Amino acid sequence: MKKLIIISFLLTIQQSIFAQLGQFTGEFTLPEIALIRIEPDNSDISLSLDLPGEAGSMNLSTVLPTAKRIIYTSALPLLATRKITAEKTYGTIPAGTKFYLVVYNSSTGSGELGVGLGEVEIPQTGQVDIISNIGSSFTGTGSESGHAIDYKLDVTNMSQLKSTDSGNIGITFTIIENI
Repeated sequence: MKKLIIISFLLTIQQSIFAQLGQFTGEFTLPEIALIRIEPDNSDISLSLDLPGEAGSMNLSTVLPTAKRIIYTSALPLLATRKITAEKTYGTIPAGTKFYLVVYNSSTGSGELGVGLGEVEIPQTGQVDIISNIGSSFTGTGSESGHAIDYKLDVTNMSQLKSTDSGNIGITFTIIENI
């Protein structure tokens, strides 16, 4: 008879514990995020062709390695992706030359980081993709984060090149959704 009372008592305790458990229903909302920045800062860069070392030769290319980095934060709906484009927004690329960005993959960050598209020519008009397939991700911040960029200037037609050609061009980077 004592065994029956003990068993009955344990069942009553278990029932009261389960009766106190409830359910919680909540809502979680994360807005879409699209932020981009140039590191270490938005200061100007300068590219110039080096003087040749001997008569009859010419340095036809100059590269400014890893002068800037593109960093970003992106939060997207499932299966959506973004890209980063570059566009010359003012100035003129000197005749007889081509201007390139060389964009590398990010070695820092987390999530679905974009893919740097390597050497991309910046045209006189229009925008070009430089980073593709960005998902929900972030690259981190600071001078060693994000996608490194080299700036490159090539002489393509020596007869069009003028020693007085110099000037400023503006490059605008934009993060947009892939369509």
